[in-house]
Amino acid sequence: MNKSRGFTLIEMLVVVFIISLLASIVIVTVNRSRVEAKDAKRKTDLATIKTAVELYRDRFGTYDITFNTGTPPYPSSGYNSPSRGWFNYECGAGCANYKYSIAHGLESWGFLNPAPVDPVHNGPPSWAAGDYEYMLYTDGNKYSIYTRLENPNCTPVGDCWDNSSSSGTYASVGPTSAYEMNYRVGNGY
Repeated sequence: MNKSRGFTLIEMLVVVFIISLLASIVIVTVNRSRVEAKDAKRKTDLATIKTAVELYRDRFGTYDITFNTGTPPYPSSGYNSPSRGWFNYECGAGCANYKYSIAHGLESWGFLNPAPVDPVHNGPPSWAAGDYEYMLYTDGNKYSIYTRLENPNCTPVGDCWDNSSSSGTYASVGPTSAYEMNYRVGNGY
């Protein structure tokens, strides 16, 4: 007698369970790696912006970033003067505020080429809490550059500052609560 024997239902369920478990572990690991890569790019972008801002200060003696129109007086970039607000946002000649972006201002003087853009949100800011964007706040003498990390690796989130380059204290000005920014570099503004 030649009997062919197949798999039982229990054996099939065990195999499906093991494959599902392994697949979920791989998916979680890949997603965590993506988040870490985006956060690493954000930190690198902020370091690049910080270098450009410092080079601007060395040349002009202020952190109030202007736009190079070719002839003085040069208009301020960002939201009015001193430069502050969304890093990549500008609305053009018809606007009183954000006529030129801070990024465009640094590009116009040759300090950035091209300006960094957040890896998640590549368009203009939506002005909403939780946006993944870059912001710069300055009083002309000090500055801070902000972003929102997806996995800040610090508790509480509001304390997630790069203490090697900033005051390490919670900013009394800036977008920390209003826009859920949780990472900052700069010299303490």
